Amino acid sequence: MIPREYCENELLAEIFGFLPQRYFDELYDYMNAIMHNVIEGVNERLEDMHKDKAIEIFHIIRAFENKLEIRLDDCFNTLQQYVYSYAWKIPNNLNIELFNHAIDLNLTKDKELELDENIKSLKRKIHAEQLFNNRLKRDLASIESQKKSIEPYQQLATMLREAKEEHQVIVLNTEDAVEKIIYQLDVLKQLMEDVYAKIKNQPSHVEPDEKIKRLRKNIKELIDAQS
Repeated sequence: MIPREYCENELLAEIFGFLPQRYFDELYDYMNAIMHNVIEGVNERLEDMHKDKAIEIFHIIRAFENKLEIRLDDCFNTLQQYVYSYAWKIPNNLNIELFNHAIDLNLTKDKELELDENIKSLKRKIHAEQLFNNRLKRDLASIESQKKSIEPYQQLATMLREAKEEHQVIVLNTEDAVEKIIYQLDVLKQLMEDVYAKIKNQPSHVEPDEKIKRLRKNIKELIDAQS
């Protein structure tokens, strides 16, 4: 395989070991930092010497700094143009071909097929990862939805717990609750028997009407059913 021709920036990067523009960027940053430190030092010195004119000195120094920045930009533009046009200029008729020995450019047909298969395999793995990520996102969305659906119940449980702590509510277990219900039913049954006995034994000169008789009968049947 015939190596392609390098453009100037690529060839310079191969020779220097870094991008040519990086050299100018770092040099420009260093010059800006030096200029800024010098200006700040002069400003502080003058303000210490003439404290009554600090504001005036500040504005004069800033105006001078702006002029220096414009001048620095012009100088760097000229320097960069000169270096690329002359110092780092590669003649057009200079035939230079550089090889990157870390890359094997002599590929056989079998090697190309092997690389193609590797690329296809990587694509399949990427696709599987994407499907898996989508599944995880759906599961996460489902979990978030379920979490939101139980939030009202959590709030209710919190309210009941706080109410219990605030009012000292005693929560009975199932057996205790059943025993208390049975006890209350027994008490109610005894009261109904007492009432029925009093009604039955109470002398009456007036024959009760049918409604009273049905009521007595219902009470008697209810008492018998509880026996």
